[in-house]
Amino acid sequence: MSTKQSMSYEELCCTDFTEIERLFEANLLDDETRERCAHLFRFLERIESTAGDILVEDDLQRIWRETAGEAANRGSHPQTLH
Repeated sequence: MSTKQSMSYEELCCTDFTEIERLFEANLLDDETRERCAHLFRFLERIESTAGDILVEDDLQRIWRETAGEAANRGSHPQTLH
């Protein structure tokens, strides 16, 4: 049985997205890291949906908290990044 890789938010942000996607889809990341990936993806999707709006730090922090809570509301681990 192979050990799954754990990565912090900082490590994920410093890693090429293609590599993260490869690890995610190959199920080589532990559950906590998979959830971090999904949280980052939800956060970035939400930021993208505000295109044209001016966001201040308070807006970004609110979006970060909201997107973190979305996984808990679903009650399951992420299956895909998309």
